[in-house]
Amino acid sequence: MRSSGAVSQEFLQRAKNLKTKQLHLKKPALVRYLKLLTMTVQRAKKSKK
Repeated sequence: MRSSGAVSQEFLQRAKNLKTKQLHLKKPALVRYLKLLTMTVQRAKKSKK
């Protein structure tokens, strides 16, 4: 299974979306969203092992 490529692609897409949303979001919400993103990435890395 090669989910790593899909995960990175999805991450890039989310990061792109985040940059556009960033202007409308308040900082606490942004921070929470970033934390959630990093958590999902870490989880994906763990499952890869």
